[in-house]
Amino acid sequence: MPPLSFPAQAYAEMIGNAYDGYPLEACGLLVGRGTRVHRFVACTNEAASARVYTIPGKELLRAEMAAEGDGLELSLIHI
Repeated sequence: MPPLSFPAQAYAEMIGNAYDGYPLEACGLLVGRGTRVHRFVACTNEAASARVYTIPGKELLRAEMAAEGDGLELSLIHI
């Protein structure tokens, strides 16, 4: 599988989200198509756990609708 391609801003936001959430499991969504990431969407970890993550349904639905409106797809990440 080819590596993902990130804009610097999306990559910085993803890494910042992981640092900000530490020591809890950080989770978010990569928005893009194929191997190209267009943006990162930070998500709340409702589980508030270092080993489990749960994204609130409303956050996920909002991000999915925005991505679909732009003709893009979502990928879930957790760090």
